[in-house]
Amino acid sequence: MAAGLFGVIGAAIGGAAAAWGARTGAERAARAAQQQVHDQATAEHAHWLRQQRLEAYEGFMRAYDDFARVATDGLRATEECRSRSDQSGSDDQLSEVLLSTSEAEALGRQVRGLEERSARISVLGPSSVEECAAQLTRSAGLEHQRYEQGLDWNEVRSQTEHRNRFLAAARQALGTRPDLTPTGPA
Repeated sequence: MAAGLFGVIGAAIGGAAAAWGARTGAERAARAAQQQVHDQATAEHAHWLRQQRLEAYEGFMRAYDDFARVATDGLRATEECRSRSDQSGSDDQLSEVLLSTSEAEALGRQVRGLEERSARISVLGPSSVEECAAQLTRSAGLEHQRYEQGLDWNEVRSQTEHRNRFLAAARQALGTRPDLTPTGPA
């Protein structure tokens, strides 16, 4: 009888151990599945954000290129006017150095386009790129004002530095790997 009792007790202990093992295994499998879903969601979000940033940065650079093209056309006209003025020896044509109303309005539209693109970057970030975009936008706005009121060549030169800083920050933001460190208990 003792052997039968030990058999029943052994079977009960074995069944309890099997149930405990099954439960522990199921809990671990559930945690692993949760972590996998979390990691996948994090990776997908990072990919989505990188794509949104890339589109925003490309749009900003297209807007800046449009601005630069219009501004360069204005610079060429200004230089031609200065050259004619230098050759004639008179300062009568210096009043023509300022952009015409239509040229100034065209440049103003380009600045507004740059501001709109910069606002999108301020939403998507990161702050390093946002700051560079804001600096370049401010610099373009100042250039627009100077075209209307007369040029300051130092500001035009510093705009190139702002552009290069934006591009460097954008490259860094797009090249940075997302943080996929698991959160929560493992």
